[in-house]
Amino acid sequence: MFYAPIVSTSTPWIIDTSSNLGEDYDVGGTKGNGTHMQKAESTTTIYEFGSTTLSNTESMEYDEYGRVTNYAKAGSGNDYTSSITYQTPNFTKNLLLIPDQISVSDGNGLLRKRKVGSYDSNTGAITSIYTYASAGSYFTTSLSYYSNGNLNTVTTPIDQDGYSKITEYTMIQHSNNLLQASVTLTMEKFIVLQLNMI
Repeated sequence: MFYAPIVSTSTPWIIDTSSNLGEDYDVGGTKGNGTHMQKAESTTTIYEFGSTTLSNTESMEYDEYGRVTNYAKAGSGNDYTSSITYQTPNFTKNLLLIPDQISVSDGNGLLRKRKVGSYDSNTGAITSIYTYASAGSYFTTSLSYYSNGNLNTVTTPIDQDGYSKITEYTMIQHSNNLLQASVTLTMEKFIVLQLNMI
């Protein structure tokens, strides 16, 4: 069998390091970073039979690091706004995208609110998430990880029947370097004893 050689005629990027262009000038600047685009707003319209249309508009706002800080959906029902705040960036450890709090609201008020309770300051792995039930009251979901960073367990808050669900993920490495995931689900009953002293 004969294979023809592949000839590349593309021109490589040339980065001019002697240029006085500022670091904020992306393409051709001293960093040589490529440009990127951020979605600001889009509208989707669905035409049904007759003259009826369904239309939704999505808009996003970003911070100086390119992280989404506000997402709004408006249109034919189910309108909501999501506000996202982030942990303080740790540039030394390259931890930039760790959320602090996500709040979802509609025209009538707050719908959902979640806050990162804790995270590993070395890896950025989120170890607990608070889901707010009401002012000053929240439920905690806990997460643990293996030393390689893979998820080990997820423990849900105690439900109305006193049960907490623990999902454990087990990674099994075979001799041929294939990984197999095994999931174990455990329901634990937490019993609160009330003792009446006479």
